[in-house]
Amino acid sequence: MLRDYQHQALDAIWENLDRHVVASLPTGSGKSHIIAELCRKALQEFPGTRILVVAHVKELLEQNAEKIRLHWPEAPIGLYCAGLDARDVNDITVASIQSIYDIGDKLGAFDVIIVDEAHRIPHGDSGMYHTLFRSQPAAKILGLTATPYRLGGGLLHQGDDALFDDLVCEVKTGDLIERGYLSRIRSRRGSKEADLDGVHTRAGDFVADEMAAAFDQSALTEAAVEDVMRHASGRTSIMVFCCSVAHCHNIAAQFRQRGEESVRVITGETPALERATTIAEFKARRCRVLVNCDVLTTGFDAPNTDCIALLRATKSPGLYVQIIGRGLRKADGKDDCLLLDYGGNIERHGPIDSVTAERVEKGLEPPPTKTCPDCGDVIPAAVMKCPSCGFIFTPAPTPRVPTHGATASTADPLVVPVLHLGVLGVRYKRHSKAGKPDSMRVIYEVGLVASASPLQRALSRNTVCEWVCFEHPGYARARAVEWAAKRGVYPCPKTVSDALECHFNEPSFITIRDSKPFPEILNYEF
Repeated sequence: MLRDYQHQALDAIWENLDRHVVASLPTGSGKSHIIAELCRKALQEFPGTRILVVAHVKELLEQNAEKIRLHWPEAPIGLYCAGLDARDVNDITVASIQSIYDIGDKLGAFDVIIVDEAHRIPHGDSGMYHTLFRSQPAAKILGLTATPYRLGGGLLHQGDDALFDDLVCEVKTGDLIERGYLSRIRSRRGSKEADLDGVHTRAGDFVADEMAAAFDQSALTEAAVEDVMRHASGRTSIMVFCCSVAHCHNIAAQFRQRGEESVRVITGETPALERATTIAEFKARRCRVLVNCDVLTTGFDAPNTDCIALLRATKSPGLYVQIIGRGLRKADGKDDCLLLDYGGNIERHGPIDSVTAERVEKGLEPPPTKTCPDCGDVIPAAVMKCPSCGFIFTPAPTPRVPTHGATASTADPLVVPVLHLGVLGVRYKRHSKAGKPDSMRVIYEVGLVASASPLQRALSRNTVCEWVCFEHPGYARARAVEWAAKRGVYPCPKTVSDALECHFNEPSFITIRDSKPFPEILNYEF
């Protein structure tokens, strides 16, 4: 049974299979289930359809084949992978790109090619994937990935050499975390960070050897490992991402020097059997710290990962999201995943749920963040209650112009009560006033909470309105920026038209001072 967002993704893909398209779903969201259901639907509705499912690692091949059989036990499926000693071709063929890229024309014509981890398809027209595509000129190509971004910026379906025609679906990481399908990521800056001032950029990211030199410093290594052991003391499965093979071994040695013996290293030089054994030990929680360099960023599924230490930096939003995605899957005994950042990556890209296709496409800056003074977690600047420890941030007082007269009022203070209202719905409309820029009218449909007094109920309203001044200058604009940030929209829309196209998070409750003619909203609860 597919989840609702998987159904929506499947529908978007199905409606666009006459083109080359890409769909974006977070790590751990169940892309293999969508692949399985797409194969079943295609062959049952159009008998004779031939589908090639391609991935770059054995784990993904086995996972996709397993899910297809789970959804459709009678599926005509073949597995083609030299590393698994399998060379079967069928109406549905699950294959490693390394095994079939240069024999694609010998496998017969396929109608659809599905590429898992499609961000690995390189620019231009060279490489294994493009060789395969040229051998299957009639096939429509579907790419699935958690990160539909090019390394140097932009999206996979944009640019003169783009393979894909469109991005037809983007499931947001933040939505699935909020709904409990993915594990929450707790972000924390390291007590010491690498100095990247002298590190150059090449092809959209830091130059590898210069970055390695900046990180592989004894003082930083000692401080970072001490930091990890302190903050992750209750964690069972720690992944450390380093800059080079030498850096990996230096970090591992420092862990052992501080008493952590359950440490393993995987690099591109690690023999295949040792690598497989190490990964199995990590997944079984027999290895606590797994140190790696550029080999476990995609296609690696260890749901038990509950801490990630970034002892490297990247300017690539795709690589950043892929690395943190190793901690998104849920597992028994796992409450969340702790991210420890020693390379300024959180400031560079923002929290993982803020990295979206729209933000990358428009080249927008990441949302502002702040550090909780109690627990040290890095959270969005607009959040007023720390989700980790419950610390309440005190909002800066709003300057007000005095409106009192020379004599005291004789009004009954109970006539202006403070009400706590449940929000039943929110509507947004353009508001125009002669001689002034337009604003957005926000209309809250409200109801009183059960604890309201009879007097409060008598004075309550069915709707409460406020006006957000996106197009105004000065303080009004600053308030609009704050208002949008609290609702998860970064950066703030510049016009009312832009704002009306946005999806704002909506509060569950508002607290108002019920003054006439318009109430004053004192607080929002999300």
